[in-house]
Amino acid sequence: MREPERPGEELAWYIDKFHWNQAMFSEVIGRPVQFVSDVVNGKTRITRTSAAQFAAALGTTAQHWLDLQNEYELWVLSRDKEMQKMLRGIKRRAKAYTVHMPVT
Repeated sequence: MREPERPGEELAWYIDKFHWNQAMFSEVIGRPVQFVSDVVNGKTRITRTSAAQFAAALGTTAQHWLDLQNEYELWVLSRDKEMQKMLRGIKRRAKAYTVHMPVT
């Protein structure tokens, strides 16, 4: 699986598409410039509130921004060796506790 686009990369694309800069966009959505910069640079995740703000400003949907964020975070988790080790343990334990029901 290839790395999905980071949400901040898409936000930067939209800001450019509208011929805005980060300061202008921050004024549009009523958030600090640092917040916009942090999202663009991947230091801050997109929340339901920020997704709704982005959608209102850019003519997209909040779901679009949340999907981007979720897809990226799930990809990051899939690359995390400790997380994968933990998930394998959960699968083993779940399998051990599974009650096999007779087929009727």
